[in-house]
Amino acid sequence: MKLIPVTLRDFPYLQPVEWTFKKKGYRGKVTFRRDTQTYVIEIESPKKYRSLDDGKEFTSLEEARKAAESKIDMFDTVFGRLLALK
Repeated sequence: MKLIPVTLRDFPYLQPVEWTFKKKGYRGKVTFRRDTQTYVIEIESPKKYRSLDDGKEFTSLEEARKAAESKIDMFDTVFGRLLALK
């Protein structure tokens, strides 16, 4: 899964604080929180998921990417099994 940095057009020299991604039809973003120096993930799926709701914050961008990827794989498995039951 590739993270795409979101940069401001007016200030391209600023470091990005948000990265977007897409995998298996799920879209999401990784956001850097400057106050705590941590990363948070949000995934849009049939139900919106935020890592802050679970109390999970990540110390590196790579760690947040891996967590988002595994969560998407889990969503895909669960929802695929539910649809197969119908």
